[in-house]
Amino acid sequence: MDRIAGVDTSTGGGGPPSSPQERLEEHVPDPQAQEGLQEVLKQEAREVLWRVVAEVNHPVDKLLLKKHILEGQTMEDLAQCLGSKASALRQQKRRLLQRMKQKIEKAGWEVEELIEVLQGC
Repeated sequence: MDRIAGVDTSTGGGGPPSSPQERLEEHVPDPQAQEGLQEVLKQEAREVLWRVVAEVNHPVDKLLLKKHILEGQTMEDLAQCLGSKASALRQQKRRLLQRMKQKIEKAGWEVEELIEVLQGC
């Protein structure tokens, strides 16, 4: 049984492909083409992530992404700068991440799978 990124690539198994990797492998069964498949998956994962990030519209959501998630600023510092409460920002962050997760899943990916592909696992 061949395995790439923890996914069974053998032809037996029934059922429709459930992940982007399985769907691509269905069209690229040649083992020599599997290396190129990983690059295709990484590119698709990048495009999905950038599209989801680009769709973040709310100014506070954009600040949460940039200052807290990417740059590591604490919620307390960010709340003080915004004149808000850290608890309110935490709740807004939870909602933001949930919306992003839903968009990633709507694009046919699981969040954990997207992260694995982007990390090259």
